[in-house]
Parts: sequence; structure tokens; C-alpha cells
Amino acid sequence: MDENEEQRSPVAPNPNDALVPIVFRHPSDKYRKVSPVAAVVVAVGAFLLSMVGDGEPNYDIMTAGAFGCCSLLNVAFISQAIYQQKLIEHHAIYGGEKKGSKFAYILSVLLTLFGMTILLGNLFQNY
Repeated sequence: MDENEEQRSPVAPNPNDALVPIVFRHPSDKYRKVSPVAAVVVAVGAFLLSMVGDGEPNYDIMTAGAFGCCSLLNVAFISQAIYQQKLIEHHAIYGGEKKGSKFAYILSVLLTLFGMTILLGNLFQNY
């Protein structure tokens, strides 16, 4: 063996081989996808249930539906913010397409703050 030759480990990757990109997956992904659908189901369900009878109970059903819908949308916004923040970290470590991640993160944080303001405003409206 020549002294100028590099010794290479049999498990070391060959620099001429193409690297396979690491796929990003995070648990918040399923919450950010399911929560908006659940919010619509709760809102429509509360509306349809409130059409059945008369009086104060129907108003209470609509109020519960509005709070449930707003809460589920906030869960979706928070999950989106977490997902985008972890995606930005993934891109910083492994590289990859960074297009739009920071904008989506900022937008989801702003929507979370807006949604929490509406939800808390509705909750404390009677006090």
C-alpha cells in the first residue's frame, strides 16, 4: 500500500454517490391537518343542532360550537407554527428547500395571536 493513498472505511459513504434527502416528519403535522376539518364539523354540527328546537338551549349550542370551532382553529394555527419552526430547524441541519418556511411560521404565529384574542375576548365577554 502506498503512503500517499487514503485509507477508507468500508462503511464510509463514497463522495461520488448521490445523497438521499432526509424526509421531514413531525407529530404536529397530523394535528395541523385534522384540526381545521374538526373545526368545520363542530361549527356545522352546532348550527344544525341549534335548528332543532327553540329558546335558550339553542343559543347555548351555538355558543359551544363557536368556542369549539375557534379553539380547534387555534390548535391548527399552533400546530402549524410548531411544524414550520421544526421544519426550519430541519433545513438548517440537513439542508433542503427553505422557500416559504419563515413566512409560514410568522403567519401562523400572527394567526394564533389573532385567534387567541378572539377566543379570550369571547370567553371574558360576560365579566
